[in-house]
Amino acid sequence: MGTPKNLIDLPFEVLDLIFKNLDEWDKWPLARVNNILGKAFAFHSRDNYERISVHYCSSLFIMSVLPLCGATVRHIEIDSSFEDFRILADLVVKFCDNLLSITMDVSSRPDDIRGTKWFLNTGIKLKSVEINVRIDSKTFPKIAGTLKTLPGFKGLHLNDIYMGVDPIIWSFLNLEALELHFGPIQRRYNIFELCSPLKNLRNLKIYSTEVHSSINIDEFIALEKFTIGQCIVSAPDLPFFKNLKAIGFVDNFTYVENMFFAWVLKHSKTLESLKFSYENIQNDDFFKIIKSCQNLRYIDLKMDIDNLLSKSFITKLLGILQENGVTPNNPFQLVTKKITHAAMKKIMPDTPNSKLLDFFTYEH
Repeated sequence: MGTPKNLIDLPFEVLDLIFKNLDEWDKWPLARVNNILGKAFAFHSRDNYERISVHYCSSLFIMSVLPLCGATVRHIEIDSSFEDFRILADLVVKFCDNLLSITMDVSSRPDDIRGTKWFLNTGIKLKSVEINVRIDSKTFPKIAGTLKTLPGFKGLHLNDIYMGVDPIIWSFLNLEALELHFGPIQRRYNIFELCSPLKNLRNLKIYSTEVHSSINIDEFIALEKFTIGQCIVSAPDLPFFKNLKAIGFVDNFTYVENMFFAWVLKHSKTLESLKFSYENIQNDDFFKIIKSCQNLRYIDLKMDIDNLLSKSFITKLLGILQENGVTPNNPFQLVTKKITHAAMKKIMPDTPNSKLLDFFTYEH
């Protein structure tokens, strides 16, 4: 093989290294120079564009990336500031054969509503694409008619709910994901009664309301994820969901002491993920959850736990994880507040079973 005379004569592995050293904005024009460089860019990108987000200045991005990497795109998130629906629709139809879901933020602007309705009616292969919409409850009726015609409409995120949400939700009985953010002025809702007609509901999130009643145990057979955030929980107990795998319980006020821990333990056989904040948590409460929920592999603690973290705490935790069958190939993930690497190293014991735990931190 002779010495390469120009850029396109280089092997893909070398072109990959060249793309790695370029700024993102410089990669796209180079990739569009010719077919060879376009293929080299796709080779370099691999699955980097499996999930993409578009907003008001994304036209150059989608015109550069989708013709080259559209086959790898699985999920598209559309910000409410995005306006170039015609360009996006054309590119999706031509290049995104493996698209699985579209999530759209819809504002109350008339132009945005018209653009959203046009995009959803363009003939994109939406029968096999999951559609999720984030919108305020006053604007949603303006596009509800369009969404009713889409078999793939599965997810609804309603903001600023104030009244009359029942008929809106009951119009979409095939919803699989529902997120409700209630406004400051609202009537009192029975959340479980409101959502019980949704027999396919797998993911429910409710924020900023009062949870004041329970349900029959036969409801919500499909529910796998349930999040309550910034709510007043006046109910003496929360219901049992037979297939629940993930619980979120953050920044809530409860009337009944230790009600949360009792509710979590109801789901000990199925629970895999837990995210919560709870004042004055004690070691015994924490370890009881870990020991009882043997399938649990992820906990995100959204509060300070300085009173818990120590080498003896981690050592006991590792022992329980080992008893629960946790392996280094699928370690338990513990997420807590930001601590220094030195502090983390100090509390992690140097034992063979330390690989059963992945310790992550976050900033407040």
